Amino acid sequence: MKSFSEEWNLCGKYDPSRRVNVVGDLKLQRKRLPHLMVEKCVRQRAVDSLKHLRNELEILLFLVRFAQLNVGYMHPNVIQLRGYYMFLNKIHVFIEFCELGSLKQAYIDDPTPLLRIQTLPIESELRDAIRQICAGVAYLHSNGVAHCDLALENIYATQDNVLKIADFDYAVFVGAENQHKRPLADEPCRRVYGAPETYVRPGEERQIDLQKADMWAVGVIVVMLFTKKPPFDSAAPGDKGLQLYERVGLRPYLRALYLEQSAVCKLTDEMISLAEGLLQINPLKRLTAAQALETPWLSQQDDLAEGESAS
Repeated sequence: MKSFSEEWNLCGKYDPSRRVNVVGDLKLQRKRLPHLMVEKCVRQRAVDSLKHLRNELEILLFLVRFAQLNVGYMHPNVIQLRGYYMFLNKIHVFIEFCELGSLKQAYIDDPTPLLRIQTLPIESELRDAIRQICAGVAYLHSNGVAHCDLALENIYATQDNVLKIADFDYAVFVGAENQHKRPLADEPCRRVYGAPETYVRPGEERQIDLQKADMWAVGVIVVMLFTKKPPFDSAAPGDKGLQLYERVGLRPYLRALYLEQSAVCKLTDEMISLAEGLLQINPLKRLTAAQALETPWLSQQDDLAEGESAS
């Protein structure tokens, strides 16, 4: 891997007048273009957008510097920062280009044949994808970062089917001891993925375990990879779907919504157990990312067939 200073020099030579618009195009997806980067550009007068971009840049810079000082490389399941600079009262941030786009796009909205879990919806491929996601989240959490906006929309896939966690607009440093903190937003950024404890009443001051809230979002992602549908409209107090889930458990709940019957593959007891462990209403009982990786289903080693790769 190139050092960050070398990546910075690449961005220093970047010509703003020759920007490349990256689109979800199969021709682009099939090309190996390591020089392509995704640009995020915000005017300094756009206060809210600037705040989110600065927050993301702070998180990514921390991860880059930690990697340089400790392991020498970035975790493969976390998006890489290529560089940043200011030009004409704008901040430009560059991150690596993922050819297949977000999982929401490549798996749900506009399925691409280049995504293996789309063309090979089998248990081993799902396991590989979920293992990559949990590994990326475990890396962030072990370094004191809570993402606070985990979603299929914020997980991207490369041509080699490597999944990368990105979009750190709402991420929070919680410290090595996982201190309870208040999220940057009063409500979940995306209600489908929001944990029950993240719904704070107006005026209520509550500090929550943001890393455990991340794991609820991972549980929702797991169910969506299994079924291509979200398990809940939201986990807000009073949500009827959430109340039914609390009463009957996950498998009967998925059957009641005809989600198990339409799942992309047969849902084994171990798969259901993983999802239930992540979707515990009580955050104290919810699996951590490290614990999820040690569950029987995710810790199972597959005999990789032709066309498959290790995570």
